[in-house]
Amino acid sequence: TEKDEQKNTGVKNIIVKYLRSSYKQILAVTYIIFFIILSQIVCFQNQIIFLTPHDSSEKISGNMVQIERKDGTNLVISICENLSNIDLVFFHGRGASNRVHNKITKKLSKYNTISFFWPGYLQNNFLINKKSFKSDLEIFTDYLKKRKSIRNNKIFILGQSFGCNFALFTSKILNVPVILENPFYCLQSTILTSRFFFLSYFLIYNYDNSKYITDIKNKKHVLAILSGKEELFSKSQVKKVKKLLDENKIENIGISEAKHHDVGKFEEFYTAVHNFISSS
Repeated sequence: TEKDEQKNTGVKNIIVKYLRSSYKQILAVTYIIFFIILSQIVCFQNQIIFLTPHDSSEKISGNMVQIERKDGTNLVISICENLSNIDLVFFHGRGASNRVHNKITKKLSKYNTISFFWPGYLQNNFLINKKSFKSDLEIFTDYLKKRKSIRNNKIFILGQSFGCNFALFTSKILNVPVILENPFYCLQSTILTSRFFFLSYFLIYNYDNSKYITDIKNKKHVLAILSGKEELFSKSQVKKVKKLLDENKIENIGISEAKHHDVGKFEEFYTAVHNFISSS
């Protein structure tokens, strides 16, 4: 009947209005959730990028030296004095543990090893701000210059994974040779080819190693050591880094059985480091 049709039409209109209202509400909630997640990624990405070491309870080897900052706080570094005329400055990887740090510096005891730590690393609170961090690097390089003027030691830089970016920066400032263990091309490029590719569009800092490498004037001042079984970077990124090194005529050595995080377990790594230092 006509009344039934009108009734059905009215019910349908109510349902349509309800669905439209629900859709708008769901859409609004989705936008809010997305905005919150995006804000967290942008604001706290350094806490995501820079990991806290898992075994920070193990004491860092060497003497802990404090260098005063302008604000009165102290930058803490570790120095293992081994009565050498060579200072090897070590920038650890993004999630390197105290235990790994100690093993590597012990194997490099032919040299005085000077370790720079990310802000908060020693306090098990791995936070970083690029501006203040760059200031720390400048304070650190000034310290190395003063140390060299007193001791007249040769300086070499060793960067491990993420630490390669800061190793390249320091090498450029001091104009000294640098060894790069598994450097990435740039952070955006690396994340873009990972399962977290969407994060690459929201990076505040790109940590571009390619620019530093391209700008190096004395290519013989650089050695790259690469893992043969790289599992952290995609195959396309590994090829991109290899192409960058080859195009810039940077010596690079592959350790066929090494993965990204266990290069320090292989004697080939230390042999390559020793040979590079002795020939430079």
